[in-house]
Amino acid sequence: MPSEIWTDHDTFTTTTTTTYRKLSQKTVLIIAYNEQELIEFQAYLNDNVKYQSKDFIIKGFIKDKYLWPRTINHNYGYRYGHRNEGRHSRFQFVSHLTSFLQDIDIVVSMIGSNYEHQKIIIQCCVEAQIRRFIAWEFGVDLQSPILNYDMSVLEGHELDEELDNTPKKFNYTLLQTGYLSNEILSSRMGFHLQEKMMTFYGKGIEPLNLTFNQDLMRLLCNLICNDGRYEWFRKKIVIGKRTSQLQIYEEIKNVTKVEFKIVRYGLQDIPYDQQFQRLLAVGRLKAFVGRNTEVRRYFPGFEPMDISKWIETQSNSAM
Repeated sequence: MPSEIWTDHDTFTTTTTTTYRKLSQKTVLIIAYNEQELIEFQAYLNDNVKYQSKDFIIKGFIKDKYLWPRTINHNYGYRYGHRNEGRHSRFQFVSHLTSFLQDIDIVVSMIGSNYEHQKIIIQCCVEAQIRRFIAWEFGVDLQSPILNYDMSVLEGHELDEELDNTPKKFNYTLLQTGYLSNEILSSRMGFHLQEKMMTFYGKGIEPLNLTFNQDLMRLLCNLICNDGRYEWFRKKIVIGKRTSQLQIYEEIKNVTKVEFKIVRYGLQDIPYDQQFQRLLAVGRLKAFVGRNTEVRRYFPGFEPMDISKWIETQSNSAM
């Protein structure tokens, strides 16, 4: 399966293209944060595509290199990350991306709840009449007033609301996730396995939805590889397991046989730069979140990962 990597400086894109030579063909655009994320997703996709009877051309956009801005200057348009390529209006940017999408069948956006960028992608996909748009976002209510922070910056940016406002003929599948499992071992989640310490914000019993990255990747691959099999139209599907920091801690302790020192903080003590991440953890959950009921309904035979199995897959060094 040949692979080609090229950079087009005129369009501010870095693209990885993988061609699978089989019976028929469709072109899929993967929009990822960075090259490593794209490579990891392609590895998952390779494992799934080899069992299919279709021919895929996979093109990947690397968000952090050329296409996407680091900051938005409301007076002068976009300034591109890593390099200043001049000033471009939003209209010019959208028009350019829309023209590039003309030969794309399916767009998969993997940039989560980066709403400003997602909105641009959606607008471009609508204009280009993309056959199917696949994306994921955090499936909690970000407008719950649980912290003493100004919530106005988060209002009106939820991806599901943005998709609701698209033309009725625009076909999408939105996977709504909870806190992703790769955050469990990070300080933002509060688990410090090397130091044998964990942090609870609040009482540790506040509900959260835990979504395993492996499940998210598998479902995204499933949607791409079996595109013609799923007949639903404009569908949102919640994935994840309803749990809490305390329950996660107990399961990790049972598997690792490690006793953790517990440090507790009030919600008001959450650092400002962790505001968004913590909101994802302890915000009010949407309907169905945490029971995988929708996953089993729409993906018959799909078995979600559990936390014990996930921990066993981690390297000894991480533990």
